[in-house]
Amino acid sequence: MSRLATLLNQSEAPVGKAIAKLESLSGYLGVDIKLLSEIEAKTQSKIPSLGLDALDTTGQELYYTLLARCQADNARLSQTLGQAPKNDAAIYSAQLIKLIKPTLASNPVLALKKSVAKDLLRHSPPKKLMKHLGYRSIDSMLKRQNASQLYLALRGTESKRFISNLEKQLSHLSATSFERRPLEIVVMPNLKGSKQTAVKSASLVGAIGLYASARQFPVGLSLAIWQAAEQIKDFSFWLDHHQFHGEFGKRLSLGIDSRQPAAKVGDLPISWRVIRLCHNSKGINLSSSLVEGSSPLSWWTDTPCLATYKPTKPISLNLSDVAANYLNGVTYKKRLASHFQKTLWEQLVLRYARYPEVKSYILAQLDHETPKELLGLNKLTPSIKQRPKLAS
Repeated sequence: MSRLATLLNQSEAPVGKAIAKLESLSGYLGVDIKLLSEIEAKTQSKIPSLGLDALDTTGQELYYTLLARCQADNARLSQTLGQAPKNDAAIYSAQLIKLIKPTLASNPVLALKKSVAKDLLRHSPPKKLMKHLGYRSIDSMLKRQNASQLYLALRGTESKRFISNLEKQLSHLSATSFERRPLEIVVMPNLKGSKQTAVKSASLVGAIGLYASARQFPVGLSLAIWQAAEQIKDFSFWLDHHQFHGEFGKRLSLGIDSRQPAAKVGDLPISWRVIRLCHNSKGINLSSSLVEGSSPLSWWTDTPCLATYKPTKPISLNLSDVAANYLNGVTYKKRLASHFQKTLWEQLVLRYARYPEVKSYILAQLDHETPKELLGLNKLTPSIKQRPKLAS
């Protein structure tokens, strides 16, 4: 199996087919080889900052050193948040939100207007949620409660049938039912008996809810919030892409999951996240205030697509993988690397998409009713034939 297939945890055939197609479109410039060489070089230069010798360190030494770094950075982040054993969970949650919110607010997303969101619930009252919150009247609840918090709580209190019926109502909406506003993050009330996870997201209303306690792992919470924000941005871009379609409402009710592939190369999927990043011409990193400047997590800023190659499985430097390995007590032999593998594939497609023929091939698989300006077709780089030759 090739090095790339091993790093991606994919069979050789689909990887070879995809790369062959991308290489033929880009002019056989060895983009995949260049990216793998870059990853290897950056990983090797990163290892000494852990206090290890890049040329004389075993896989196990690197793996457990990464876990120790994650543990130490988690302690430093807890200290930054002012966490103490007797701290109130609400205060801790508020501190974490205060740290993250400035970055989230700088990225407006398309979300359902609050008035429309309330009208949907007025038409189909969530009776179990009303009971949890102590309301007999839907109008009274909608008047006093934040609509985003209500949508975040729905899946924890209502039945699958209720959610399905609510989503069917979306078929009556149009693009004018949405507005662009800052991504919202709120502290969620503790609803006894409801299904709760530490972090929830509601892409439809562009909101993230935090159910945190002072005993939570702050690095894990921070990553969950960042991942939820990325998912909401993907859905917002999905809305941007579909808003001009004649059956916008129908597509919204049937295709609300923007995690479905937007396109394919060979048999490998290309996500809406890649299309969004391709349009925005941005790379992949932990673009959060949590990992910038003097943040306790700043060491991890450039590591999402870094790993060391091993014949069986890579050793990932992606913080999401390292945190999952640390939290779950995963041994070296059973180490996780799925976040790195996903990021590697995304980065590989983005590198190839710098070439017009590749970008056109990908975008041609999307809906033709979307304006070229939205998809960034007016921002293509020069074609291969137009590319100037480098001086020897």
